[in-house]
Amino acid sequence: MSTLALRTCYDHLRSVYASRERTFSELAPEGAEWLDGAVDRASLEADARDREKDAASQALDWALGHLPPLERMVLTLTALEGRSVEEAAGLLEMSAVNVRVRAHRARKKLKALLEKEMGA
Repeated sequence: MSTLALRTCYDHLRSVYASRERTFSELAPEGAEWLDGAVDRASLEADARDREKDAASQALDWALGHLPPLERMVLTLTALEGRSVEEAAGLLEMSAVNVRVRAHRARKKLKALLEKEMGA
């Protein structure tokens, strides 16, 4: 009989141990305040990152809009879409060397445009 009671107690303790999750209302007030603050900080940081990404995306779109169409296409294919130089050369009916040269020049122009705009 005592073995049965002992095993029942063990089973109960295992089930309690397995479900150690606590609800938000079970936390001590200090823990709840800390958790609220952590969630708020994480939310603010995520919002700041999203705003920075949006600003960077808008700046890139603006700068790409100021490049000649062929250079914009070369950069879009190689840098933004991640295509290889050979793929871009095939799509644009150019040599791979010409794509590399145009991509290099376009990156320099893009950098100059962005530096000029950010410095202003």
